[in-house]
Amino acid sequence: MKKKINKTGIIYGLIDPRYGLIRYVGQTTNTLEERFKGHLKEAKRSSQKTYHKLAWIRKLLSLNLKPRSIILAYDISVPFMTHLQIGNKFKSFYDYDALDKEERYFIAITKEECASFGIDCVNGTRGGNGGGWDIFDQKGKKKKPFSEEHKKHIREAQNRPEVIKAKRRVLTEIWANRTQEEKAELSRKNSEAQIKAQNRPEVSKAKKLKMTGRKLSKEHKENIRVSQLGDKNPMAGESIKDHMIPEAFELWKKHVGEASKRAHFRKYIDIVKTQIIESWT
Repeated sequence: MKKKINKTGIIYGLIDPRYGLIRYVGQTTNTLEERFKGHLKEAKRSSQKTYHKLAWIRKLLSLNLKPRSIILAYDISVPFMTHLQIGNKFKSFYDYDALDKEERYFIAITKEECASFGIDCVNGTRGGNGGGWDIFDQKGKKKKPFSEEHKKHIREAQNRPEVIKAKRRVLTEIWANRTQEEKAELSRKNSEAQIKAQNRPEVSKAKKLKMTGRKLSKEHKENIRVSQLGDKNPMAGESIKDHMIPEAFELWKKHVGEASKRAHFRKYIDIVKTQIIESWT
């Protein structure tokens, strides 16, 4: 098995010599020289590819020019996460979050800078690992979106049992290698995201429509009641006061008291109405 070795990465820019402006931002854990040579090699050999970046580099080469490279940020930590055995080989996985965040930041700035001069940034995405694809053709126009048939093939490929199993193994390994602080922070963020999603107006409306007119059977109600008895109740043996600061508890008590009064008053009014109606008959 390979050794657990952390890496560092850099964020670099490619400058258009005609304007003196950065038109492409990228990231790498190799040297800038190696990555720059890779861009030139890809542009020369991949003549069939119409990515905006490659079309731009080929245009410069046709004018006997080359983009100039510059380092925008360096020594960005890319920590090791886990190894995963694929066949007879082990593949290493690293945490690129910090590198992705820096890349997205510089791409956003570059796009604004290029737009102010009336030229386009040649990055095909917003940056980062899987940072939202906005694919452009050779003329800088957005390509047509995937067809429904193409999307179906992608879904089928992603839902294959062996693919799902491999993903779970990777995620389990990554989670196991995280610290308690990282796990707590991720759990908190996930909880906040779920609460935010559940509180969206369209979600609340859908829930309300789903429950409208639905009547629970006596057995269902009894099951709910039993499920909250004794140790099964998360608040068993505890008071809600123990989970609130004093000011919040007083407000809660006042609200519950008022709600209870209103409920009793409505019940009293209903009884009075019934007695009046009966006296008329």
